[in-house]
Order: sequence, then C-alpha cells, then structure tokens
Amino acid sequence: MGSGRYSIPPEGYGAVEKHIWNLASAIKKKGHEVHIINSVMASNSIGEYKFALKSIKEVKKIDYDVLHIHTAPVGLVYSLFGYDMVYTSHSRHWNGVKSLRELYGLMVEKHNVKHAKKVVALTEVIKKKMGINRNVVVIPNGVDTSLYKNSNMKKNRIVMMGEVSPRKEFHLALLALKDLNYNVTIIGPVTDRDYADRLRCIMPSVVLTGEIEEMKMTGELSSSTIFIHPSRSEGLSMAVIEAMASGMAVIASSVNSIVEDGKSGYLFDSSLDDAGITSFIRDKTTMLINNNELAARLGQYGRAIIERSYSWEVIADKMIELYTSFLAM
Repeated sequence: MGSGRYSIPPEGYGAVEKHIWNLASAIKKKGHEVHIINSVMASNSIGEYKFALKSIKEVKKIDYDVLHIHTAPVGLVYSLFGYDMVYTSHSRHWNGVKSLRELYGLMVEKHNVKHAKKVVALTEVIKKKMGINRNVVVIPNGVDTSLYKNSNMKKNRIVMMGEVSPRKEFHLALLALKDLNYNVTIIGPVTDRDYADRLRCIMPSVVLTGEIEEMKMTGELSSSTIFIHPSRSEGLSMAVIEAMASGMAVIASSVNSIVEDGKSGYLFDSSLDDAGITSFIRDKTTMLINNNELAARLGQYGRAIIERSYSWEVIADKMIELYTSFLAM
C-alpha cells in the first residue's frame, strides 16, 4: 500500500515509495504475487487521507492474504475500518518531536502499532520505543547492492543527502566545515528555498544538486570518501544505508544505529547541543580527510554490513517469514 503522495516507483524523491517498490520486486522474484495500490492525490498528509479512503474500494476487489501498510494516515484509516494489517513504521518521530504537528504524527504511529496484527520496526532502538509488544519484528530498510559500488577512484569529497529542509540539519555540518576548504555536496530536492539560501550563506562553495536521477546519485556516492548525516530525527535513514553500500565512511547521529561506531564510521550523541555536534563533525572529518587508509577501512567495513544484512534478498526473506506468522495468527 502506497501513501498517495508520490508515484511508485517514485520519479524522484520518495523514500517510502522506493522502499515499497523494491520490497515488492524482491518478493515477486521469490514467486509471490504482490499488488501495489497507490494513487497520487497530493504531496501532503491531506493527500494521504484522501488516498486511504479511496483505496478501500480497490482493496475490496483483491483476494489478498496480507495487507501491508507503510504510512501513518493510511494505517489510521484502515485500523478505524477494522482491517487486519501488517504495519511498517517509517516515522522519524520515535526519536523526538519538536512541534504539535509532529506530536500528532507520533500519536498516530502509536495508534497504528497498537492496532496492527504485526508491526515492523526499522531498528531495535525504535522497537524499544514502541513499548513491549510481542507482535513487533525488526526488519530494516534494504538496498540493491548491485547499484552501489565501492569505487577505487574515491576523491576527498564530502557528501550529504536528503531533502534540503531544516529538519535535516545540514547547516550544522557546514558550520563545522565552512573554513576548511573542503568540497561539500548536498544531494536532494530543495523543499525549502530559504533554508537553501541559509546553507549557501554559511558555505558559498557548497554544491546543492537538487533532485537527480538514481544512477547519477550512485555515481556521486561511489566516488566520494565521507558521508555526513547530521539529522537527529530519523527512523532508519536510507541515505546512510546507500552511503555505506557505496563504501563511504559515515559521520552521523547516534539515532543511526546501523553505523557501528569506530568500525564503519563515527556517531555523535544525539543529545549534544549544536556546538558539540559541529565540533565533533569538524574533528572526525579532518581526521578522515588526513587518513585515507582509515576512511577506506571504515567504508569497506560498512559495505560488508550492507551486503550481509541489508540486501533486498535478505529483507524479502525476513518479510515473507513475517507474513507467514501473520497468517498463522
């Protein structure tokens, strides 16, 4: 089940939609029939509620075994109509809320977790925050490892990725690096132009690519050394997974539990204040820029983690096992 916000597969931005498409494709390869229901209504939560109500008619036409929902508004509507569902929570709100709107989003997530027959948490940390629930299973996001290469021609380039908006906190990294003359690129759609202007004021040399096609994005990652993800409000970041699949050393918040501190990258405590984070990013980036061997070693370790635990083939097997247990309930 899609969100009603972006197409599936997404033409550009749409992390959840990309997840749905890749998961469905991987499960199909294993011989199962999969139907994706989605209709783009509007790129906001209102569009999600409209889609949810409209989609019920489509669901009734399909003789399905498992209904799997991935977004909060759609999950809320289906739970209120009494549908049994598997629910994957992709929400960043488990790691903290900063507004009444985000608090509402967290309340809906908690409602969906309570009413779903089976729940997928993306990380162990998020599972714990969901509370004691025997029906919660940890299955992370996946990645097509064949698309992401660990290039031997890496340059001392620093990359960040995600929508260019304040919640991603790219400004913290730029404040840390602004006077160090490093090459910094931010890949992702510019959803807040005022914030983009703020980033350019901090570091005039920063490159904002805007939304780019996937093959160009994988090329940017595979040819770069360091990936910085300063956001303190994430579920399980696809950007971090894709960076690790590309063999990049990662500097990120401690909410990114996929990164093994000191082995595949470096994690700063998400409770640090802005000054503490900028100091941490500056120190670790400088160390990695000056030690190519260390950066390469961290990147290789991260790539091995992805190959072992985050390929879509592995994720599909785990999801099919969950569906089997759902049907046995």
